Amino acid sequence: MSGRRAKRFDLALAQVIPVAVEAGARRFLGVVMDISSTGVLVRCDDLLPAGAIAQLAIGKDRESVRTLAVVRRVVPGMGLGFEFRNMSITNRDFLNRLLRHLSHESIVRGSGG
Repeated sequence: MSGRRAKRFDLALAQVIPVAVEAGARRFLGVVMDISSTGVLVRCDDLLPAGAIAQLAIGKDRESVRTLAVVRRVVPGMGLGFEFRNMSITNRDFLNRLLRHLSHESIVRGSGG
């Protein structure tokens, strides 16, 4: 990605949204640091190389987005930046609802102090 085009929601100080990452035989957990309609930054201890393909489950139980993603950034001491790939319509709809919810929360936090 040459530049960020999609609005990103920084969750560093907000709610915790878990992420399960599966890449081949490797499986590990992380948490969303920021998210947009095109990708997600995940804080995690395990790292994958740039260009690696992974299956992500963002959220909890039935309230989760499941999609393929490619590692676009490796951030030492932080985690991995993923770009979403081949997301189903159902998962895209859920992601859009999540982003609308986060947008509403950021407005409320901004005006409420």
